[in-house]
Amino acid sequence: MKKSLFVLLSAFMLLVGTLTAQNMTNNNTANDYPAEWKDIEKLEADGLPKSALEKVEALFKRAKSENNASQIVKTLIFRAKYTAELDEEGFVKAVNALRAETDAAALPVKNVLQSMLGELYAGYLESNVWRMRGRTATPTFKTDDIRTWTIAQLNDEAALLYRLSVNDETTRQIPIQNFAAVVTEGSADNFRPTLYDFLAHRAVDFFQDDKSYLAKPAYKFELDTEGVFLPASDFTKINFDSPDSTSGKLWALRLLQDIVRFHLRDGQKDALIDADLKRLEFVYANSVLDNKTDLYQKALESLRSANADNAAYAEITLRLARLHQDLAQKWKPTPNNPYRLSNKTALDMSREAVNRYKKAYGANGLRALIDQILTPSVEIRTEEVVVPNKPILASVQFKNVDSMHYKIIRLYERVSRREFEDETERLKFYNNQPFVTRKTVKLPNSGDYNPHTTELKIEKLPLGMYLVLASDNARFSNKNGGKVTYMTFHVSNISFFHRTGDTEANQFVVVDRSSGQALSGVTVEFWESKYNAQTRKDVRIKIGNAVSDRDGFVFPRLPKEKYYTLRFVYGKDTLSTGDGYSNYFYKPEKQTIRHTHFFLDRAIYRPNQTIFYKGILIEKDQNTEGGAAPRIVPNEEVEVTLYDVNGQKVTTNKLITNEFGTINGSFVAPSSGLLGGMSISSSLGGAIGFRVEEYKRPKFEVKIEPLEGSYILDQNVVVKGTGKGICRVKY
Repeated sequence: MKKSLFVLLSAFMLLVGTLTAQNMTNNNTANDYPAEWKDIEKLEADGLPKSALEKVEALFKRAKSENNASQIVKTLIFRAKYTAELDEEGFVKAVNALRAETDAAALPVKNVLQSMLGELYAGYLESNVWRMRGRTATPTFKTDDIRTWTIAQLNDEAALLYRLSVNDETTRQIPIQNFAAVVTEGSADNFRPTLYDFLAHRAVDFFQDDKSYLAKPAYKFELDTEGVFLPASDFTKINFDSPDSTSGKLWALRLLQDIVRFHLRDGQKDALIDADLKRLEFVYANSVLDNKTDLYQKALESLRSANADNAAYAEITLRLARLHQDLAQKWKPTPNNPYRLSNKTALDMSREAVNRYKKAYGANGLRALIDQILTPSVEIRTEEVVVPNKPILASVQFKNVDSMHYKIIRLYERVSRREFEDETERLKFYNNQPFVTRKTVKLPNSGDYNPHTTELKIEKLPLGMYLVLASDNARFSNKNGGKVTYMTFHVSNISFFHRTGDTEANQFVVVDRSSGQALSGVTVEFWESKYNAQTRKDVRIKIGNAVSDRDGFVFPRLPKEKYYTLRFVYGKDTLSTGDGYSNYFYKPEKQTIRHTHFFLDRAIYRPNQTIFYKGILIEKDQNTEGGAAPRIVPNEEVEVTLYDVNGQKVTTNKLITNEFGTINGSFVAPSSGLLGGMSISSSLGGAIGFRVEEYKRPKFEVKIEPLEGSYILDQNVVVKGTGKGICRVKY
């Protein structure tokens, strides 16, 4: 449904990405210069962007002489791309050249270039906003190099260009096919039939994006009226007004009103539905109303009912079905939950719409949604270690499955550590192993297509390691959409606890799993895994063992800096864990750190104003029990550096602390370049931030007359004063 420029401007902007032959030669007509573009494509493929640029320049002049709007835009895109590649300052030159062509271009090329340039500025801002935080605007400073612009300047310029791109009424009469050379053709061109549609939808996409890095006023615009969900004709009559005139959401709403109003007049029903759906999605996502979900659902249902005879019915149904699918996520197995049948509602309406409009634009999306809802799943879980010779409680999670097949396989350590090429080989191996038990369990079919959980009793098992496979089919196959899940567990009387001691990296306590009594005489083996470069496999090596004492304690005695796993042996009872432990024990040594505490005479300075600072250098012992008082550091060399907005070094003072550990000095605030947050930093640690801004002294004076007489607590006091200049003083 959507169309976009076939060359991503971000690729030009970041100097990445290339154009494919299909991009460069698609949609060619007699006036699209297929031979010339084939030559340009070959030059680019051969790594000759300079020669390609020369060809593009010649083609640009030809397109201008022939007034071929589509090809003018295409050649400008490629010219910008190659210019950015060839010159160290090519990016800035390409942007400025594109801006110059935009200013000089005639309609409708001008509109397309404005939209492109707006996207370029917005994309550059998104990619580099982290660089620009802290920059402040200087009213008299704005160069042609957008790399020096602030966040607000870039966003404002992009917004202005997008608004200008849709100002010309003639774009409403220009078919989008006229720009086939620079537009990716969609499968539903009737949804965006004119150049105006193309440009307006691009502008809406820009304005509806909530840019969190922009400063928001206290009176910011919010969608707090139910009118935004009204039918299209009523929606266009709403007067959206707000003191927040720069709000992107406000501009997006006004543009959506204009698109809807345009197609209400021209009778393009498909384009009207497309715009109306975009409007409803936008207001639903951004409304602050508590009942917005109900309003959105009713609006979609009304639109769907009114267009039952139109192929767009499938697209409307898709949005409504997705809403029900989202609501199904709120379902919980509680009595009278209103969302229990939300998935079923979404499924039923999707099937009905697909049967009615099998080849409609939205039909493929509906089929995918149907597959999502009907996808089966089954999973079985037990405790990782269970007590022998007692029934085992398992948890079964399932969806769209009437019965579950499971079997339990006895694993031996050699088999359990076997490596497989992929899951198919693993599953085949497990299916060929003899099983201890195998059963089929009927699962409750609620008919709501929601995930459910139930519990299952597994018969008691003797000591050992086991694997349980669960599947929705008796073949335990994952082919043709079959679902198979598995997990390993141990049957053992052994349990243990782990702790870190004061002198040992690890300590373990072995106990009986049922009674909790300490187990003595349990052998604990320590295993390390090492990579064998010849076999390209991990090899397990036993690096030591220990025996639990009468209290069940185990104290490993291992080489330093080892990472290992455990294996417990107690008669015929063995337990191997997958958890790893490290015996690297770090005891921090005593360390002394130094820090410079700075003090400034103010928090904000004007350019070229002197910044006076003082500092005191202290040191403190780290990791000292109970802490230690800091000490001053006299007669110590220290460098104090001034950094600008971009973190670049401006100048440095070399000083020596006096007998009291203090320093003082001054810098001159930069008089050129970007203004905003700057800092002073010490070579021995410590920094302080401040701001450099352009501001004017107040042109007023307030004088308060001295108090006369004496007063007591809670007595009213009258203070008299005079104000001169531009000010308002309330007495």
